[in-house]
Amino acid sequence: MIDVTLDPTHHSLSAQTRVDFKATENLATVSFQMNPALHVTSITDDAGNHLNSTQDNGTIRVTPASALTQGSTAAWTFTYSGVFDTGTHENAVRLASVGDPVTYLLVAAHWFPMGSDETDRFTATTHVHVPVGERVLGSGLTGAPHPDANGKMVFDFD
Repeated sequence: MIDVTLDPTHHSLSAQTRVDFKATENLATVSFQMNPALHVTSITDDAGNHLNSTQDNGTIRVTPASALTQGSTAAWTFTYSGVFDTGTHENAVRLASVGDPVTYLLVAAHWFPMGSDETDRFTATTHVHVPVGERVLGSGLTGAPHPDANGKMVFDFD
């Protein structure tokens, strides 16, 4: 589940993402990829315990409370935020931009925690909070947008 708030005026994104996964081998640490413009402020497990992590150049290494054994499952919640550069990038493909009048977030921009193997399949339920008047396009829209408690509009995707 990805719950993301976009602020086009400040070019920022803030989010909480729950990642459910199954260990394919015994692991003392687990690595995820995420855009280096985004900074993780906390990672918690299902019990609400804070997990130790390091973030370096797009890689997040998380140390679980106890090592994961092959076949075990885990569910961790990442809280993070950041600003996507909106400057001109000559000869570069921009995979994400948060701004006015257009914001876009492509999966390849790693705007949410992803496994190290980019061929891994995943599904996501996504809630996108945007200022009133903004629209969100994507596949799997589930119903009409609705207001949240902070006066933003929420678009839900499944």
